[in-house]
Amino acid sequence: GYAVGITLLVCLTSRSPLRLIDAYEQEHSNDFCKIAGDAISEPAAAWPACVAQQVKELAVSRDVCLCSMSKRNRLSLAKVIETLRQLLQNHLAQAERLTMEQVEHVPATPYVPSAPS
Repeated sequence: GYAVGITLLVCLTSRSPLRLIDAYEQEHSNDFCKIAGDAISEPAAAWPACVAQQVKELAVSRDVCLCSMSKRNRLSLAKVIETLRQLLQNHLAQAERLTMEQVEHVPATPYVPSAPS
């Protein structure tokens, strides 16, 4: 589970896994658990803030997480997969709703064929 947690952080941040947590703690002068997910996420990847936060917390948090040094406090991979699946479903549903709202607000302009040349 630990390696999966580090892999999630690499995906979230687009940084090397080596000393990743230490680097962010030094950059933000704060404990990694207190740094917001969107503050560490790769801007070009456009992670939604809530998703970035949840992915970060799956990997590292004060409670049960993948990167816990204690195996007793590590999340099961089944729980992680289920959480990621729910995040994806929620994001897709939200994107679909936004698309439908955008379509509903587009003014209906009738098709006018161009004049024959």
